Amino acid sequence: MRSVVIRQGALGDFILTLPLLKALARRGELHLVAPARYRTLLPEDLSVASFSDSDSAVCAALFAPTVAGQPHSLPAPWADLLRGAELHLFTRNVIPAPVNACKLICHDPRPTQPPHIALQFLHQAGCEVSPQLLSTPMLSRHSDGQNALWIHAGSGSKHKNIPPEFWAETAHKHQHETLDIVLSFGEADLDLLEPMRAAFQRQGLRWREVICPTLEELKCSLRDNARRFWSADTGVAHLAAALGIPCDLWFRCTNPDIWRPLGDASVHFY
Repeated sequence: MRSVVIRQGALGDFILTLPLLKALARRGELHLVAPARYRTLLPEDLSVASFSDSDSAVCAALFAPTVAGQPHSLPAPWADLLRGAELHLFTRNVIPAPVNACKLICHDPRPTQPPHIALQFLHQAGCEVSPQLLSTPMLSRHSDGQNALWIHAGSGSKHKNIPPEFWAETAHKHQHETLDIVLSFGEADLDLLEPMRAAFQRQGLRWREVICPTLEELKCSLRDNARRFWSADTGVAHLAAALGIPCDLWFRCTNPDIWRPLGDASVHFY
């Protein structure tokens, strides 16, 4: 069976799709269309026949509204790839399958009810589920000597964010663990930069900062430095857990039964 998966979305969304990608690759030939930056997240044991950048001009034809049911509107390479393939999309919209794809599977990208979203993807595709799936890191971590408590305060959503004072007070209570403190911020979190600095200064703490790294830089820095990871429900938490870093995660408005990262993640509620 040849599977074609078109997966866009945020960092956490892609990482939660990795179990499905691995299952499809074991079942047959896997072709993946996703943002180029996510190539660095593909596990070493995942065999991908082809990877196409979903943001490239070459892939624009796949997202044209006239494609569904009209294979002749696709360039020959895409029409050939989809012919007889199982096509996986992540959408709540009801759309017809391209007539040259043998099967279309539409995964709900934002389920509101359990089970866990990774399990829902696998069930929808008819794939077997490992009993250890939810506690298994998706990426390998070939390093040791980490000595940092890594805190990522932002989530891209004010509804999910935890106040800076909470992070500073909780870090102060754990000073006896003698871990270096790292505070990281993405582009969507820069409004938290000064409040976090002020909160940690009030607690008399010392820290270093990682600001707006590339995804590759973030992955490598987490892998090489973080012994523990704290955050709200955010994409960086999914990356840390995928790397096998023990995580403590505080949820506010999302359901961890659906959105908990895969790996060593302890869930708390704020």
